[in-house]
Amino acid sequence: MTVVVRSSTYRVPPERLFAFHQDVANLARISPPVPRFTLISAPSPTRAGDLQEFTLGLGPLAVRWTARITRLDEGR
Repeated sequence: MTVVVRSSTYRVPPERLFAFHQDVANLARISPPVPRFTLISAPSPTRAGDLQEFTLGLGPLAVRWTARITRLDEGR
């Protein structure tokens, strides 16, 4: 299994940043521009156990992914 980890520092309260990440409308905003991210379906707010379906790529080169959210550290 491939695991991608990225770290950033933000000057906002952890609860506010957590709420931002729980809103699936923000997934495209925090995804890199390449490959293109397109959300197909996901419940909002995001909770442990949720499935998120999306594509990465463009046109015939897009790959459909399903991600399961296995853990959330509430407010962090």
